[in-house]
Amino acid sequence: FNSGWRSLSSCVEYDLSLRRRPLGDEGTRRLVGFLGRREYATRDLHGQLRVLNLERQDITRRGAGYLARWLSVDPVEATDGEDGETADLVDVERMPTAASRSIFINLRGNPIGILGVKDLERAVEKARINGIRVIIVGGG
Repeated sequence: FNSGWRSLSSCVEYDLSLRRRPLGDEGTRRLVGFLGRREYATRDLHGQLRVLNLERQDITRRGAGYLARWLSVDPVEATDGEDGETADLVDVERMPTAASRSIFINLRGNPIGILGVKDLERAVEKARINGIRVIIVGGG
């Protein structure tokens, strides 16, 4: 999925559960890099992603940490630059994330562990404070 990251900007549901090879932690890091670009925090491009299915992708605590950092990102600074791209946007519209204001993440079947769960819980709370509702399911 390295090519064409812009196509993620119009994705509403991204299902990686049927991949032949599991994504793993490194794949999760790359995915989060694509989902957390600054371009999503402009007037022209807002995140649309509502469902991210990462079921059975061999994501450990480290991969959960990447997801947690992505979810707990702060809004970009409001700028009144030459094109004024973020000057009049509210905080939730200045989030550099492909996530919509509400996102469901399926992490079933991943060996995240208790510390990874704690990282994700803190990230969900931070996202809620920033105006994004996050639901994560896991287990097994």
